[in-house]
Amino acid sequence: MATAYDVVTLGETMIRLSPPVAQRLEQASVLEINVGGAESNVAVALARLGFKVAWLSRLPDNAQGVARSEAYPVEIVDRLGAGDAFDAGFLAARLWGRPLAECLRYGAALSALCMTIPSDLALVTAEEVEALLAQGETQIQR
Repeated sequence: MATAYDVVTLGETMIRLSPPVAQRLEQASVLEINVGGAESNVAVALARLGFKVAWLSRLPDNAQGVARSEAYPVEIVDRLGAGDAFDAGFLAARLWGRPLAECLRYGAALSALCMTIPSDLALVTAEEVEALLAQGETQIQR
């Protein structure tokens, strides 16, 4: 069954590494990571306005291009801890002996759920992650 989209954007997404506000690059001990690009920014904005959107790009044939996973659309309450939650989910699945692709999905699901609660702690159960994985790419309801 084909999926119909209102808009399909094509192009690249970039990662920008920036020093914290009021610091020069040579002064910074950490860098902030921001993701964006015209095509993906348009896709995100239209999706938040209620349109069914797809973004297409080409990934390199290397570890960074192959190691990808689904994204789960969420209403973000708090982004803090989402990266750590991804790492924890990925590592937990790996420790359970799951294949790499499943580890990536588990990490992405745990990270998405983490962003739906006002805390930088991943106060999410394994049952919630498994339920999200079972339902696939749908809007997360809290």
